[in-house]
Amino acid sequence: MASAPDNPPLNFSAVEAQHFLSWILSMKNKNGGYHSFSTYEGHRSALYNLFRDYHYTMSPQLERELSCHFKGLQHRIASAISSGDGPIKVGKDPMTFRL
Repeated sequence: MASAPDNPPLNFSAVEAQHFLSWILSMKNKNGGYHSFSTYEGHRSALYNLFRDYHYTMSPQLERELSCHFKGLQHRIASAISSGDGPIKVGKDPMTFRL
């Protein structure tokens, strides 16, 4: 990452919430359903870290839009789960102990 500030992987000033959200919403699990909200939240966190790693400041408008749309995504996922379109599962699956 030493050369990170000199080699940005994208044009940070051109990043819009719509682009990131389109990518996020295209992500589905292998059954075609939604991932858990924490999965999407992890990707949003990675975007924030990408900005930070390359010494760019995310615009307040972009932060606001992402926050607003992620609240909507959280409600959409909760609705899908409550209507039976997603797994009702909290936590992780236990590890198998076979050697």
